[in-house]
Amino acid sequence: MVQSRNITSKLGKYDEAIKSYDKAIEIKPDYQVAKDNQEIVRKN
Repeated sequence: MVQSRNITSKLGKYDEAIKSYDKAIEIKPDYQVAKDNQEIVRKN
């Protein structure tokens, strides 16, 4: 699942990737990898 979000961000679909990370974090609030990757995408 994280891999598909990473691909989405690499395609320049940052808003879509952030929403996807939001959903992952909503489902699993302690999912640190998703939080870290979301922060990276937000900086783009």
